[in-house]
Amino acid sequence: MSSRARRAGAIRRGSVLSIVSAALLALSGCGDATGPSDDRIRIEVPKAFEDFFAVIENCSLIEGDFAGITWFVTPRFPDAPGVLGRWNSRREITLRLDSWLDSGVIGHEMMHDLLRGDPDHTSPAWGLCNLPIGIGG
Repeated sequence: MSSRARRAGAIRRGSVLSIVSAALLALSGCGDATGPSDDRIRIEVPKAFEDFFAVIENCSLIEGDFAGITWFVTPRFPDAPGVLGRWNSRREITLRLDSWLDSGVIGHEMMHDLLRGDPDHTSPAWGLCNLPIGIGG
């Protein structure tokens, strides 16, 4: 059984702790546009994220490249305590650990990726997909 199939099985069983344990790949200590990131952890996301990306592509009418996104979790964004997720131009999405499975946060950051930014949320695509705006970075 492939590692992707095992991860999908873990999701179906609903074991979030198992998913996090299996998904953690490496600590990342590089600083970047997402702010201080000494405690970011790179993850392999569940297959459901790729399926959700396709939904966001369809509603936004924008094609993207899911495989090009690198995913991280962090316990907090020290420079912005209220932020739940961030996208940067290196196509890295960092999600706060307590919201990394929140579809609104995930979809929001995926839209930033499809738009290659749009920090002011001015693209009409936000409305096409009915995504929340004030939750990410």
